[in-house]
Amino acid sequence: MLSMKLRWLEAFSLSLCTSTNLIANPPTITPSPQLIPPPTTFTQHLLTNEHELSIMGPGVLNKDNIAESFANRLRTGLTIKAFGDGTVKDGIGAHGWHIRPDLDLTHDLLSIESAAQTDGHQDTISSLRTESAAVLAALYLIRAICTFYDIKKSPSYIQYHLDNKEALRRLNNTDDATFFDTANPITTDYDIWAAIRDATSSTPGIHFGTHVKGHQDEHNPIDSLSPEAQVNIRMDKIAGDCRIAHPFPLPAKAHLGNQVSLTLNGHIVTTKILLQLRTALTASFLQDYIKRKENWDDHIFFMIDWQAHRSYLASLPSPKRVNVIKMIHNWQYTKSRAMLFEETESSSCPMGCGMDEAAMHHLGCPSLPASDLRSINRWMSHQNTAPPIQLAIMSSLKAWISDEPIPPLPGDTTDKLDRIIALAHTEQSLIGWTQVFKGRLSNKWTTAQGLWYDHMRHNLPSSKKIPKRYTGPIWMKKLVAQLIYYNLNRWQIRNEAAQATESADEYRKTREMHQSTITA
Repeated sequence: MLSMKLRWLEAFSLSLCTSTNLIANPPTITPSPQLIPPPTTFTQHLLTNEHELSIMGPGVLNKDNIAESFANRLRTGLTIKAFGDGTVKDGIGAHGWHIRPDLDLTHDLLSIESAAQTDGHQDTISSLRTESAAVLAALYLIRAICTFYDIKKSPSYIQYHLDNKEALRRLNNTDDATFFDTANPITTDYDIWAAIRDATSSTPGIHFGTHVKGHQDEHNPIDSLSPEAQVNIRMDKIAGDCRIAHPFPLPAKAHLGNQVSLTLNGHIVTTKILLQLRTALTASFLQDYIKRKENWDDHIFFMIDWQAHRSYLASLPSPKRVNVIKMIHNWQYTKSRAMLFEETESSSCPMGCGMDEAAMHHLGCPSLPASDLRSINRWMSHQNTAPPIQLAIMSSLKAWISDEPIPPLPGDTTDKLDRIIALAHTEQSLIGWTQVFKGRLSNKWTTAQGLWYDHMRHNLPSSKKIPKRYTGPIWMKKLVAQLIYYNLNRWQIRNEAAQATESADEYRKTREMHQSTITA
C-alpha cells in the first residue's frame, strides 16, 4: 500500500512539472464508505438538508416536541395555520414565517417561528420574492414533519395567511395538471413559484391561501386588530430584524422544481429575463458610449445610482421618455447642435446673451428668467430630506447655475451621516454637477437619506410613524424625477422665448422687405 502511494505521488509530481499529464490512468485512492446512521430526532433530520434549512432559518431547530404535536394534527386532520411576510431594502431581502395550531394568541408556545435572508440579486430582488420565500419555508417545514414522522397522507387543511395578493395567487395555482401551462418560466421569481409547486405536490394536506391586509398597525393600535393581522405584523417585524442583521446581499440559489433557469455573469436570473438578456447584449456598448462622451472612467461611472435612473425612465410613457433621453444625451436641438449639422452659421444663444448655446445652457442663460430652484427645495422639505443633504445639494446647484465655485463640505466629522454626505458631495463633483439635472447622482446620496429615515424611525414617538415608502431608493427616484422635470421645464421656457424672438425677427425682415418695394 505504501509503495502504491509513493508511485502515485511521483506520477503526480511529474504531471505538475510538464505541460501534459504523463500518466494515462493514474491510480486512485477510494476512501472506504462510511455508514451514516439515520437521524433519531427531528432537529437532526432538518440538519440533513442544508438548502431547505437555509430557507427556513434557525428558528426551526430544537423544536422537536412542537413538531411532533403538528405531526399529530396532520394525522388526525386538524387545521394548521401558516403566516408569512417579507421585506426588501437596499437590495437585501428577508422573510419571516410562522405555523401554529389555531388563532388563539395564547398558544404561541405551540407554534414554530423563524426568519431567514431571502436569496436574490441585489438589483432585482422583489418583495414578491421575499413573501413567496416565506410560503416556501413553511411548506418545507411541514414536508419535513411529514417525512420524519412517516405521514404519507393527511386530510388537514394548511391555511396560509398572506398580505401579498400575487404570492397568494401563485400559492393557489400550483395544481400539477395546469401549472406548466399557466406558469410562464420568464415570469418574475418563477423559480420560487416552481419550488412552491414542487413542495405542495409532495407535501400531504390541502394547501390554500387567504388574504390578510398588511401594515394595519400604521393607523390602528395592535391590540384592536384581528389575530391574523397581529401575527402578520409580527412576521413583518421579524423579517425586518433579519434583514438588518444581514448587511450583504445573498445571491439567488438554484431551487428545486425548476424546469428551466438562466445564468448571466455568474448570477441566476429570477426576474425581468427578457430585459436582462437585452441588457447583457447591449449594456456594455452603451456604458462605453456614455463613458467616452462624459470622459468618465469605470470608477466614476459606477458611483452613479443607475438603479434610480432606470426606475424613473421605466415609469415614463414612451413619448416623454424620448424627450428625456434626448436631454440626457445632449441631443436637444441647440444652436451648437444645429451648427454641427451645418444648419446655421452661428452657435450663439438665440436669446442674445452673447454666449454659445451648448447643451444645458438653458439652465443658466442670463437672458432667460432667473432659474428658480424653490420647487426642488420645497419638494425636499416635503419628503423629510435630511437637512445637511438638502443644504449640500441646493447650495451646490445654486452655485453651479450662477457659474460660481461649488462650496466645499467638511469631511472631518465623527458623525456617520455627515461623513457619507461629504463623500456624496465629493463623488458628485467628480461626476459633475451638470449631471445632477440629468438625474445622474451619486449613490451615496441614497445611502445617506436612507440613514436619515432610519434615524427618524428610531427617534420619533410611536404616534408619529414614518411611512414605509420613505426609503433611500424611493426618495432618490423621486429626486431624479424632480430634477429632470425642472430641466425640461427650463428647456420649454427657452423654446417659447426662442420662438418669440424668431417670430419678431421674421416680422422685422418681412416688414423691411415690403418697405423696400414701396415707391413714393
